[in-house]
Amino acid sequence: MILAKCPLRVSIAGGGTDLEDYISEHKCGHVISFACNLYTYASIHENNRNEYIINYSFPERAKDWRDIKNDLVRETLRRFNKGPVTITFNSDIYSSGSGLASSSSFCVSLVKAFNDFYNLGKSNIEICQIALEIERTFNPLTGRQDTYGCAIGGLKYLQFLSGCETPNITPLKNNIFKDFKMWLVPTKITRSSGNCLKKTTKSDLFPFFYCASELKKFILSNKTEEALKVISRGWSIKKENTPHVLNSEELKKIDDDFSKSPHIISHRLCGAGGGGYFFCITTPIVYLENAIEINIDEMGAQSFKI
Repeated sequence: MILAKCPLRVSIAGGGTDLEDYISEHKCGHVISFACNLYTYASIHENNRNEYIINYSFPERAKDWRDIKNDLVRETLRRFNKGPVTITFNSDIYSSGSGLASSSSFCVSLVKAFNDFYNLGKSNIEICQIALEIERTFNPLTGRQDTYGCAIGGLKYLQFLSGCETPNITPLKNNIFKDFKMWLVPTKITRSSGNCLKKTTKSDLFPFFYCASELKKFILSNKTEEALKVISRGWSIKKENTPHVLNSEELKKIDDDFSKSPHIISHRLCGAGGGGYFFCITTPIVYLENAIEINIDEMGAQSFKI
């Protein structure tokens, strides 16, 4: 058996400029994000049966991979033409509609499991590109940042150029976070990222691009206060330019409560909006009830032979 795991990612600036429409128009997009210490998992093993067994929230069995309803498994099998096997998924949190690129993380986990199970010899960068191509067969609005943001560990700057499949990746030191705590706070609201992204593609995203440039500058110069202010300003701009991110009174109230709290240094809703998790940075003495404290994962996607 091969078990693979991949971090979820938290994007803190530039999200939306990694969408193909933006890159096609402006020739360049960029994002700052980090892989966090919450993971998706995918395992694969022989089952000595003439059928595919898929274990997830809706278990499946199928003689032919074409009959598998799980989009990720079906399209991965279409890509690699392997099996029959047993595939099992799990995750550290309830991940549907999280805003943490869980579908991309699952896709990387599965492709990495396939890579090691069948000795395909792909690097993590190649796995990211393959996973992105697979995910786009059933979710065409998937941004370029997601598979790379999950699978490549650490805090990083990702630059996406028109005509270039793989991003330029610049590792960044995470000193700006060392004196604070980081949290993910569940909104308990699920949503379809596709509906949100359709609206985002029609918005003015250049201010998002500018914020990512500013944040990179302050991180590289180790200016913590300025960097945290940019994260907060980026969230304000996101709410103004893409108001659909807070599309319910419940979300607006959570956001307002965080804005008023003297203990929360910075916060933002993760992903395309509409639900999922808020990312919060707090003073070290704070404990946020019903929240998950997180750290930066430095390892990225990994696999293990069991």
